[in-house]
Amino acid sequence: MVQEVLEQIKAAEDAVEEHRQQAKMNCRLYEEQKQERLAKLRQESEEAVEKVLTDSLATQEKMLQLEKEQLLDETKRTEQALHERYEANKEQVIDSIIERVKDVYGS
Repeated sequence: MVQEVLEQIKAAEDAVEEHRQQAKMNCRLYEEQKQERLAKLRQESEEAVEKVLTDSLATQEKMLQLEKEQLLDETKRTEQALHERYEANKEQVIDSIIERVKDVYGS
């Protein structure tokens, strides 16, 4: 009878140890799954941030290119206006000099 009780205790201890090992293995598997999920989420997050940055940079580049084109157009218009004024003033100055020469030296 004592032998039987000892065998039952041993069997119970073995069962408890087996359950403990199984629980330990389940915990490791669960932790591995969560680590994999976390790594995947980090990767997705990094990709999303990279996409946002890339899109933002592309938008900024487009805006800068547009601003550059506008400034070039404005510069071209300003240069054209200055050239036209120069030409108009040049003719007036030449006419004025001719008139003064005529006045001083006669026609």
